Amino acid sequence: MHTNRWIIGGLAAALALTGAACGGAAHDSTATRSTKQATAPSTEAPVTTAAPKPKPTAPPTTAAPAPPPTPAEPPQTGQARQAAQQYLETMPFSRTGLIKQLEFDHYPADAAAVAVDSLGTDYAAQAVKAAQQYLDTMPFSHQSLVEQLVFDGYSQADAAHGATVALG
Repeated sequence: MHTNRWIIGGLAAALALTGAACGGAAHDSTATRSTKQATAPSTEAPVTTAAPKPKPTAPPTTAAPAPPPTPAEPPQTGQARQAAQQYLETMPFSRTGLIKQLEFDHYPADAAAVAVDSLGTDYAAQAVKAAQQYLDTMPFSHQSLVEQLVFDGYSQADAAHGATVALG
């Protein structure tokens, strides 16, 4: 009930101010009567004012879905990569020769292949190093050196390049 009195009292005050702003004639009798009537207890249903409805907002924009997280590299692949890098620092290898060496070291074939391919090794340069090592131990013809490098797992093109450069 206290709330209704405050609302009605506020309305009466607003009417009184409106009457005063209009020249005062309406203020004398009408405003006084409305104030008296307004402050008397009311038996009518309480006046409630609805809260203003919020303005409709645009639907929230949705960002593009984030790409799925990339699966973490299996630990064996990282270990195989480190082993492959160490092998390449000590001696030349073809791609297939390096994968076979990692498999011999008991790395899974798929982990060995991923590890070797992730290094970005220049196998033509590796073929040159291997050809030079062969020539340091014994003489080879161009053709026999190419065949030996192909046997070691180098591609025909890399083997020919390695033999040509090493024989100079």
